[in-house]
Formats: sequence, structure tokens, C-alpha cells
Amino acid sequence: MKTPWHFWVLTLLGLVWFAGGAYDYVMTVYENEGYLSILTPEQRAWMDARPVWFTALWAVSIWSSVLAMLAMLMRSRAAGHLMLLALVAYIPCLIWSYVLASPSAYAVTGSFGVLFSGIIFLTLSFFISYSASMARKGVLR
Repeated sequence: MKTPWHFWVLTLLGLVWFAGGAYDYVMTVYENEGYLSILTPEQRAWMDARPVWFTALWAVSIWSSVLAMLAMLMRSRAAGHLMLLALVAYIPCLIWSYVLASPSAYAVTGSFGVLFSGIIFLTLSFFISYSASMARKGVLR
């Protein structure tokens, strides 16, 4: 099957989106003061209180989503598996952030944080479905 035009558009948009997440991860983990200066003291304290396993799962989620987009550009079926890994790693981060953390992410970010987390969840879910569809159609090998 010929690769549809939307495959390239969506894959490149996805790569840019997840690369933005990778940038956020690097700037946050390396505590770039210029980048983190936009946070309130409460948001910064919340971020500093995250458990080590959270940062590890965040890394798995971010980097596997970037690798998934690169795999899609190479038309590899591995993209779907990598994106599923990203979602599976993201879910415990969401649970800790909104259910277990005290204060919760909602308390320090408000509805914007919930909305943004939801968009991330939906984007990961979309690319899992999209990569499966493209694999079934023979676009991903």
C-alpha cells in the first residue's frame, strides 16, 4: 500500500509534540533555572517531592514516545509497541499526580494541568490506535 499523506503529517506532528515533552523532561531533570522560573514556589515544591520511580517512569514514557515516532518515520511496527509502553509508563504517573500526591497536581496546577495531562493521555492513545491501523494496512512493516 502506498503511504498516505496523513501518515507523514501526523507522524511529524507527533514527533514535534513528543520532542516537546523530551525537552521539558531534560530541562526539568537538569533543573534549568531559566526554564523552571515560570513555576510558582508551590509547583516547584510539588515537582521536587516526586518519588524517584515517578521520574523513572516519566523518562520511559517520554523517550519511548519519541522513539515510537522515529519508528513510525522508518515505517516500523515497533512504533505501536513503543507507544503502548509510553502509555503504560504514563498511567502510574497520572495516578500518583492526581490521586496519591499531597497536594495533588490539581491543587498546584488547577484545571490547566488536568487538561494538559488529558491531552497527553489522548495523544498517546491516538498514536497507539493509529499505528495499529497503519500496521494492519501494511504501511508499518
